[in-house]
Amino acid sequence: MSKVISQDPFSAHSPIGTLHSTTLPAKRRIHGPQLSLTNFHSLETNPTITAILQHTIDHEWKNKNLFLILCGSSASFMETEVLGAKSPLYGRATSTLELTGFDYWESASFFPRYTHEQKLLS
Repeated sequence: MSKVISQDPFSAHSPIGTLHSTTLPAKRRIHGPQLSLTNFHSLETNPTITAILQHTIDHEWKNKNLFLILCGSSASFMETEVLGAKSPLYGRATSTLELTGFDYWESASFFPRYTHEQKLLS
């Protein structure tokens, strides 16, 4: 069941809230509303999703100074359908970041109190 937010997502009482990044240097910190859409690639069954997002950005969020983060694990979808020249969102990305998977030792470091067997199963 999806929860629909009926109020302005950028209001002071918003469930989205306003986040501030404290891990970036002061000149690179993000101030203002941030919206993260994870698993964005799962929306590829809706071919108009990027056009809908473009229209919303251009008309509804035009003066909101929104920092939008789109995350997806399908690199080909993100490259062609989101960032590609034929995408309605083409040219709007200010930054992209490709993350690689963790190896065993990197993953195990998240669980320092686990036994080796527990780390393998986690």
